[in-house]
Amino acid sequence: MTIKARVILGFLLTIAVMAGGTIPYVTSKMRNTAEESYLTASREQLQLMGSYVESFINEAERNLAFLAADELLVDGGNTFPNYKNTSTENTYKRSALDPEATRAGQPLFRLAKANPSYVEVYVGYPDGSYGSSMSDGPVPAGFDTSKRAWYVSRMNSDKVVGLSDSYLSISGELVAPVTHKVRDRNGAFRGVLGVDVSLNGLSEKFEAMNFGRTGYFLLVENTGRIICDPKDKELTGKIIGKDIKSPGLEQLFKTQSGVVLTHINDIAVRANVLTTSFGWKIAVIQDESEIFAETNEAIRSVSIIYAVIALAMLALAWFIVRSINRPLRLIVEEADSIAQGNLEVHLDARDFYGELAELRHSLLNMVHNLQNMIETANQKSAKAEEQTLRAQAATEQAELARRQAE
Repeated sequence: MTIKARVILGFLLTIAVMAGGTIPYVTSKMRNTAEESYLTASREQLQLMGSYVESFINEAERNLAFLAADELLVDGGNTFPNYKNTSTENTYKRSALDPEATRAGQPLFRLAKANPSYVEVYVGYPDGSYGSSMSDGPVPAGFDTSKRAWYVSRMNSDKVVGLSDSYLSISGELVAPVTHKVRDRNGAFRGVLGVDVSLNGLSEKFEAMNFGRTGYFLLVENTGRIICDPKDKELTGKIIGKDIKSPGLEQLFKTQSGVVLTHINDIAVRANVLTTSFGWKIAVIQDESEIFAETNEAIRSVSIIYAVIALAMLALAWFIVRSINRPLRLIVEEADSIAQGNLEVHLDARDFYGELAELRHSLLNMVHNLQNMIETANQKSAKAEEQTLRAQAATEQAELARRQAE
């Protein structure tokens, strides 16, 4: 592996180790912070909405408790109209009531007038008679209050007052009925008072409380009926698991309280669920992408910063490698020239620094020593040649002398 490759690889490994250690840590910390922010905000909002819904229902319960003490309503069994034996649709008209029924129904009229969110305030009796705050409204054929679900459920309940299952009222509006038993002074059951609370008011409140780009509140009855879904208003009034086949919504409905990670309409969402004292569920739902939007943006920014640093480091590595390779290349070229017998070295001291300057100095010393050694060898070779010539001359003289002697 070349020096260039080693240096660049070293820089890259350094950056990879830094990024590999920093980015996961920063990501984890920022995701935890985003989750905590969502939990804190959603918990506060759930408490506010839960208090609002409970106070909404509790107010209706208190109003009914006040009406249940009215003696004219307690004894109104034979006072109000009775439609159980009718075979055609009828019309309830306040103006057509007799004076006694009008007087007994005054508390119903006043309560409905004082609370615009009450669609209807009504009372039913065991004989089927029916008193209402409506000034003018349709009544189905054979309408018997003693057989209505709100009447039967409250009559058979251990609780004096409470919330019943939502239903479509006579006016055709989805309402949440709050009912209260009517008893005489001796505690005997005499009938059931009811208030149909408009869910439109609750829906408007929930829609107004939407937050962020994707956050919204979902209100679900204990039966699974969706009371309010600002995200998809067509689901209002439909029952989860029966009319709506959505695993995500079913998971929310099965959750008593806490955070749920699920998918609604194939979108990853996070929901914080709260169950009220009367069984309704309130969920704060927000897309995961929005919850972690700032975190993801920060991670992208950190990644870009590391990419820029990596490019800068690579440029620096290239510059460093080039500053090393050029002097080395000059030395290699000179070494090759020396290897070919050229002892004339041309290495400018300005091109070398640090250890490379020492390497240049060593090369020059080596060349100088080689020159001295070659000069010495040449001198010795000349002497040897001179001695050889002298020896040859002496030999020739000796040979000549021998011949002369012979």
